[in-house]
Amino acid sequence: MDRSNIIRIHECKLSKNGDIIPPVDGFSRQVLANLKTTCEAYDKEELIKEIPYQPASTLPFHNVYLAFYAGSYGVAMILQYAVTYAITKEEKYGYKAKAWLLSSITWDEERFSLYCSSRLMHAIIAGVDWIQDLLSDDEIERAYGYIRKLCLHHEEQAMSMITGKETGGHANLYASCFGLACLALISADMEPKARDWLKAVIGKFKTNLFPHDVKMDGTYQPDGNWCIEYAFRYKFIFLDALRLVTGEDLIKEYQEDLIRPLRYLKYAYMGDGQVPVKDIYGPNENMLDVYQINTCGSLFLRFASFTRDPYLQWIGMSNPVAGRTNAFGNRVKGGHRFLYPVGYSDYLWYDPSVEPQFTPPEELAKLFPVGELAILRTRYGNGLTLAYQGRRGNVMYESPDLIVNKNGRSMFCKVPVKDSLPLSEANGPAAGGGEMERKGVIEKLIQLGEKDILRIKGFLTRQQITFSREDESIDITVSRRKRNAKEASLQHDVSGQYLRLRGEGYLQYDAPNNFNPDQGVLQMEFRLSRKPSKSEKYPAVLFSIGQHLKYTFGNAMFIGFLEEGRLGVKFKDSEGRWLFAHLSSEVPAINPGYWYFISVYWNNLNTTKANPICGIVIGEYHAEARLTMPNDKAFHCIPNTTMWVGGSVQMPDSFANADIRMIKIYGKCHQGFTNGRVPNERDLLFETDYRKGMNAVYAKGKGEEIAEAGLEYRFHAQECEGKQVIVHKDYVQILNEGESVYIVGKDVEIQTETLPYLRSGFAGLSFEEEPNQPISKRIVIIPREGQSNLNFQIITKRPEEN
Repeated sequence: MDRSNIIRIHECKLSKNGDIIPPVDGFSRQVLANLKTTCEAYDKEELIKEIPYQPASTLPFHNVYLAFYAGSYGVAMILQYAVTYAITKEEKYGYKAKAWLLSSITWDEERFSLYCSSRLMHAIIAGVDWIQDLLSDDEIERAYGYIRKLCLHHEEQAMSMITGKETGGHANLYASCFGLACLALISADMEPKARDWLKAVIGKFKTNLFPHDVKMDGTYQPDGNWCIEYAFRYKFIFLDALRLVTGEDLIKEYQEDLIRPLRYLKYAYMGDGQVPVKDIYGPNENMLDVYQINTCGSLFLRFASFTRDPYLQWIGMSNPVAGRTNAFGNRVKGGHRFLYPVGYSDYLWYDPSVEPQFTPPEELAKLFPVGELAILRTRYGNGLTLAYQGRRGNVMYESPDLIVNKNGRSMFCKVPVKDSLPLSEANGPAAGGGEMERKGVIEKLIQLGEKDILRIKGFLTRQQITFSREDESIDITVSRRKRNAKEASLQHDVSGQYLRLRGEGYLQYDAPNNFNPDQGVLQMEFRLSRKPSKSEKYPAVLFSIGQHLKYTFGNAMFIGFLEEGRLGVKFKDSEGRWLFAHLSSEVPAINPGYWYFISVYWNNLNTTKANPICGIVIGEYHAEARLTMPNDKAFHCIPNTTMWVGGSVQMPDSFANADIRMIKIYGKCHQGFTNGRVPNERDLLFETDYRKGMNAVYAKGKGEEIAEAGLEYRFHAQECEGKQVIVHKDYVQILNEGESVYIVGKDVEIQTETLPYLRSGFAGLSFEEEPNQPISKRIVIIPREGQSNLNFQIITKRPEEN
């Protein structure tokens, strides 16, 4: 291969004539020292000769993560050793990079998702450039040939993403790395399609990833603000490479779009510049969200060099572990831990000519309306910081979260608990049978001198959060959302009495003993008041139990008009599998104003060596679905929420405008049900007959409608070295490495409980148990008897001192 065809995709601020130079100041020396430290730490690790695969595994997504984590491990090794060699020219680093690179280009590309292959494309191209003097012509040609294999293997998926309108982390990753591969293949004249691919990639950036990727307030939707780092990392890598290889400078052309995230990022840092050295930083420890300064630091350095902003430089240089490769997540059973290489860009993007200076924005209270986020603080650097991450609409899949940070110490955290698995439960209110609030819309931010007031409208509750800078306190008032008679009421007409649901109308009942997730029959008599939407964004849910209809995670059952306005039933298992039966669009329309009787049945769920089945019957029409399960494993579906009639709290904007006469739920589904066999009344678990009244309920579990029952606020905190939840007589103290906040209230009861260890994530079972796993504590604040609202305070001084 002609070595003049080797492309350089990275520009380094510490370089001369394209060659990376040794450190020039204290920070760059620190970065190099950390690069070397990581290299030495992984020096004895064995090369991955082939991607692990366990075809007989029944663990959820086990092989997906075996491949992804192994590939990411190799990516980290290539980049870390190769850039260290490029800086130092010490051969021990270069030959280590070479060994990993040559091993990686023998891996079976069919094992990889595009999510992994994209990262590998970048690592191989960068690695070849940085260690090319240690590679033979044949080795370089084989490396570029493997890039071509990856591109051809993923061509259909990559081009579908690139030619579509999707934005966010995946879109940036796929477009950027596929674009890097195109530049390499065009230069080496190895793939005739590459020029057309590259045109499509550039078009993707111009059409979608510049104008629509970041919202006008600087927040990142729909992936979440944590994703800014990884999306913009690869975005900058491709844009730099495009200019270096072709001369086309899209960074200059789209500068205003590129710097839009700074409207958020300048407010997201919560440290004081003195960040302690740690192997792992917890969420919200020095940056809002999951990724912390050890990951985000290089992006701040990149923006600082781009905008010449001294405050961004100050933030980026506050990272004490710049240069390290970060270890995230857990180790896959039989595989590796996820490594995320960021150290190379800490060195590449640091511009020593930008003088760091602590010059934060003047605003202490900031609302990001599109991102549904408010950040309130007593001051920058040390001080009390409050952030409220709201949620709205049916794109939401996590609870709204209240974040409190004191002097760079995160006081609360999300934790996995049974009724929110596989996602973690955030900090916020619960109501109606303990159902966690899933919707929290920031109505307004009111600034009154030294006080900032947030008013929040949820689906179950209303909140007011008052943040006082004067005495560094937070006052929280929670009330139930009042339902009006138009939403849920009993009505009469010539057909008799029935329940009417309109708008966000619903009823809510306990699930334990009233619902059998393994098998059963549900019968319902209903009529619509208007035709349901044919948009999947606005389903009309008649009955639900479990988590979000549209999101992969969770165990759930939904009955209603779920897709294209068709009536059907959907079950979702813990691996994200769907079992659903929908009536054909050729079935006569279900028209508003007419009563219909439906039966829904399910069987063989949660049973090994049995294929799950579900179906729906209306009159003479019948739809049924079955699954053949792999390796005799079970379709695992045990919903952990209350039962909802008319919509679901787990998915706002899903409410059916319907009248309902009755609902029956049976605990068994006998063979021959669809051939005229009716359920056995002895198997009846739950019945509500609205022809007799709202409370005409028979239930083996809790019988009454519970939407108005219960009001509480939940916080979660870890207990491990330096972290503790301390229960005092009239208050609870949350301690984190010497910093404390206190939860107090006059008319409340505060309870604490230790939560059982659970692993969040839809593939959690595929990961090994971690040693020294921190204990999670739940702190529950409830109003005393006779109190209709809940009011309590979070203060920074011990109550006895106030």
